[in-house]
Parts: sequence; structure tokens; C-alpha cells
Amino acid sequence: MDEVAKKVTHKENIVIGDSKIPCAVLNDGTRVISETGISNAILKSRSGAALRKKSSQDDGAQTPVFWQLGL
Repeated sequence: MDEVAKKVTHKENIVIGDSKIPCAVLNDGTRVISETGISNAILKSRSGAALRKKSSQDDGAQTPVFWQLGL
């Protein structure tokens, strides 16, 4: 079975209600959104630096900012 490397072919927006979430579209059609894109759409802010800094002091993997806020 031949595996084809996934590559970004273009960027577009996913529209949910009034929010536009930027995403990358891979050559297999998969859309990939970033934590920043989700945070901007849901929280209307650009950074969760303070929450990330706090979570990095805890054990385990960092969770996305919007999960930490219980959204």
C-alpha cells in the first residue's frame, strides 16, 4: 500500500454561524484547524498565553485553551 505524504494545498475558512475559522486543506481533502483559529473564533482573542503558562507547570500534556475554560 502506497502512502502519499499529506501536504497543504490551500487555505480556506470553515464558517460556523457568524464565525469564520481559518483552516488548511490537505491534498486528501482533510481540513486542519489550529488552536489559535478555534480560540479566535470562540473566545474572540488571539492568545491563551497565561493559561498555557499555568498548564505547562502542571504534569501532562497541555490542553487547548478553550477546553481549559470549560467551553
